[in-house]
Amino acid sequence: MKLTHLLVAIFVSLFTTQVFAADNIKFNGFASVVSGIDLKDENADSDYNSQTFDNLPESRLALQMTAKLEDGVRFIGQAVARGDAEEGFISNYEWAYFDFNVGSSGKLKFGRVRVPFYKYSDYLDVGFAYHWIKPPEAQYAISFRNADGLSYTHNFQMGPLENTLSALYGRYQGNLTIGGQPSPGEIRNLAGLRWLMNAGSNEFYASYWQGDCSIDSSVLTATAGLLAPAGVAAEDVEIEGDLCYFYGGGYKGTFGDFGLHAEAGTIDVEDAAYAAFTGAFVGGTYQMGDYLLHLTYEMTTLDEEEYDTAPGALESTGGEITNIIVGVRKDIGFSSAVKFEVHQYDTSEGYKPANVAAAAHSSDDEYSATIVKVAFDTMF
Repeated sequence: MKLTHLLVAIFVSLFTTQVFAADNIKFNGFASVVSGIDLKDENADSDYNSQTFDNLPESRLALQMTAKLEDGVRFIGQAVARGDAEEGFISNYEWAYFDFNVGSSGKLKFGRVRVPFYKYSDYLDVGFAYHWIKPPEAQYAISFRNADGLSYTHNFQMGPLENTLSALYGRYQGNLTIGGQPSPGEIRNLAGLRWLMNAGSNEFYASYWQGDCSIDSSVLTATAGLLAPAGVAAEDVEIEGDLCYFYGGGYKGTFGDFGLHAEAGTIDVEDAAYAAFTGAFVGGTYQMGDYLLHLTYEMTTLDEEEYDTAPGALESTGGEITNIIVGVRKDIGFSSAVKFEVHQYDTSEGYKPANVAAAAHSSDDEYSATIVKVAFDTMF
């Protein structure tokens, strides 16, 4: 559905219904306009053009509606339009859930809700909420954000620690990325827990999630065909009801004008030709007047897997990709910010961009990209 059509439908439904008073309905939103250019012509895998600045790959616009119902129940809906290099802006209705308080410290949600994989999951799309243009992809790598189900959040004090536990049980249906290609898939029995801990200027989190994954992937189908001569069964390659899981954690600390942040996590699928994906980053910030300077080093590692196949077929997967982010942020008023970043990507020799046993790249392939980005983030 086009974003404009969605907004018209929302407004029409509101103004033709007499159930709610105007003060029971609230609208807010956010937007990020991101422009970037790849300074190296030879990098075919880059999201950005090497000839001119491109505004589409990471730009987004969102509108959120909150309606207060009876007995403390609310309905929250959020539509997000994301930039796409081929399709322009693609809009989706990403949040649609009811929530209500449980006692004085709990909240229950039912519907399409955000899955709290990471520290910044609750406001992952809100660029104003963090100093990067986008959180490092080495950690924030899961290709979906929301699921249909039931979630519960509980706040409590434990000694000097302020704690927030978030749990969810549900199901995801949509595209999942395998080998760099979005493929139709689903995750049944998606369940997990995120624990946020805050002790003054020190913040910690730990997270674990798992589910039964099925993906209709042409990459995996081709991989199964290549491994068949070696006696590897298709069910040991393809992802069909296999256990998939993610675990990770992180730390953020503030020390006067200086800040430190680090996160790490692993994604894996059992009984499938999927190389375990481990990502991590560490970085620091420095507040210099109105400007926040930041430096981040991130690294993604794919576990190496050897396959005994016919000559010329598959041999292995694995490798590393690193990225150094140097940037600056300046706030404009209370709800807007402008950002500038330089990214330097490099891969190890033999790195396979597809995180499956794919033969699309030779063992001599190396990739490098220098990307410059400028962003304007706002909330309204």
